[in-house]
Amino acid sequence: MFCDFKNIKPLLQKNLYIYHWYPSSKAKILEGKIDHIKLNKEDGYEVAFFIAEFMNKHDLNMVKYVYAIENILHSSNIISVESWEDLVTEIENRLFHKIDVGIYYICY
Repeated sequence: MFCDFKNIKPLLQKNLYIYHWYPSSKAKILEGKIDHIKLNKEDGYEVAFFIAEFMNKHDLNMVKYVYAIENILHSSNIISVESWEDLVTEIENRLFHKIDVGIYYICY
């Protein structure tokens, strides 16, 4: 299974979170030059890429995971956490203890 940030982008909850869409971020992703050090949670391309990478790492492919990961990224108690590694750990700890089985598949 493979999730691409292009699959994730239209699913981001733009009614809940404000994103900026920086062409330079999209270019870095397409060129494979994105670092996995710091995540800008206001950059829609970076958030979509982070979510896609996380979902690929864990073989996740349901829409509910996009929403859950996005909600965790923006939760008030980790809002200041920017480290990619710390965010992955935090999401893994929260996500795999709170989500039940779903039916909507988005990545193939």
